[in-house]
Amino acid sequence: MEPIFIFKPLEENHLDILCDWFNKTHVKEWWDDHLTNEKIKEKYRQRIGDTIVFPFIAYLDERPIGFIQYYHTDKISNNWWPDEMDSTVGIDQFIGEENHINRGYGTQMIGQFMVKLFSEVNIKKIITDVDEKNHRAIRCYEKLGFYLSNKVTTPDGTVNLMTKYQNISIEPHAPLLKKPNEGALLYKVISSKNFIHMVENDYLYFRRVDSYSDDKRDSDQPDKDKESSKKSKFENAIDYTAKNYYDSCRSKTYACCFSTEATSHIWRNYGEGDPNAICLVFDCHKLINFLNITFDETRIIYRGQRLINFFYINHSLVTYGNFDNAFLKQHLPNPIEYVYFKNAEKYMEEKEFRISLSCLGSCKHTLPNGTEFLFPDSLMFAFDFAEAIRRKVLKQIIIHNKSKDTEKIKKALKDIFDKKKVTLSFTVNNPD
Repeated sequence: MEPIFIFKPLEENHLDILCDWFNKTHVKEWWDDHLTNEKIKEKYRQRIGDTIVFPFIAYLDERPIGFIQYYHTDKISNNWWPDEMDSTVGIDQFIGEENHINRGYGTQMIGQFMVKLFSEVNIKKIITDVDEKNHRAIRCYEKLGFYLSNKVTTPDGTVNLMTKYQNISIEPHAPLLKKPNEGALLYKVISSKNFIHMVENDYLYFRRVDSYSDDKRDSDQPDKDKESSKKSKFENAIDYTAKNYYDSCRSKTYACCFSTEATSHIWRNYGEGDPNAICLVFDCHKLINFLNITFDETRIIYRGQRLINFFYINHSLVTYGNFDNAFLKQHLPNPIEYVYFKNAEKYMEEKEFRISLSCLGSCKHTLPNGTEFLFPDSLMFAFDFAEAIRRKVLKQIIIHNKSKDTEKIKKALKDIFDKKKVTLSFTVNNPD
């Protein structure tokens, strides 16, 4: 039976034991602010009753054994987490008593504290920064469902940022996928007409991955994998193979695609033939964070109905390989791994980053009105462009210098942005 922790808000009478813990070798190894006892007391006395940082002493069997705190990432000072939104909190913690370390108590303490935090209506995401050498802590967080979301630079140096969402449909396959480095930008070339429609109606356009006209095998299995999966049958459905399963998953997955470089290739190939095509410039990690945090409220509309609990959302760089050779042939891969695999010979120049909405599995899916959801070729995913601009998720719009309608496009977008009470810079550039 798992022990039950009691979390008591920090009080004046806890400060002596806190000083004692901070001076223990196993704590100082990973948490050492080089403070005297007087400075420790001064620092944490200021946090008693604070409205930004909330420190607690963790009790087990009526004995204090550890320290844990959470804080609002959007309010913490020194620009620690500039990309985070108001529904994200950070946590820090340690087991203070030596006879309670290496016994699983840290994992249990954090797990129970997470339940407490996620019971708060406005908390949707928990982050923690971990030294990359602290393997024990990393394993502890991984057991609790945290994943390494990025390496970030903080006032204390570069750390592993580990993340846990309340909604289990948000990035459930993150450990299998890969993100660009901190500070990376994403570029999306689109016809000016389609972009204006997207901004006016606040949505991102997602295409079903098996319906791309220019890539009939997008997210498909490489040839040797396909042959192998044909031979793998389900025990209770001998006529249903792993290939059938992968095909079913593929037909229920949608993608919104970006590039990690604004090359002449993407301008030529992804503006839908529009001489007035424009390029949207996004901050990659702010975009990921913005989509994830707003995922709970996001409207995915199909024939006037909101789809709830239908999809997983994932984000990753695309891996390129040879479709003539087996990919991940040592095991039957998770279907999401094929969603982020493309033929190198034809598509390597895309340098693609994609966002996917996946409804994995082979069962039928029913809408709120009782009818079956038939997975159309495309979906509109609600996206608040005004809020994205305010939060610098969408940073810039680039207009090709050969566009004949530059001023007309600028005016149309300015009129829309004025109504939304936001401003965004336009750059006229020659990507060739």
